[in-house]
Amino acid sequence: MRYPLTHDIVELNTLVEAVDPAMAQAARPGERLTEFATVYRYPGAPPLPLLDETQRWVETARAIVAEAERRIP
Repeated sequence: MRYPLTHDIVELNTLVEAVDPAMAQAARPGERLTEFATVYRYPGAPPLPLLDETQRWVETARAIVAEAERRIP
């Protein structure tokens, strides 16, 4: 499958939906991580989020990775 080079997790998850709807559903909470992948990495970005918020983002990402790993034969 060809896929675009993008940081837009919503766009990527739409592609996942076509292949594995259950995985796309599991990854849906990660769609909000697009902001972290784009907004904060360039000069002039707003202040970084507080530690508790970033810890929640990391927990979300880890849960999605764990779900994806369960699907790898």
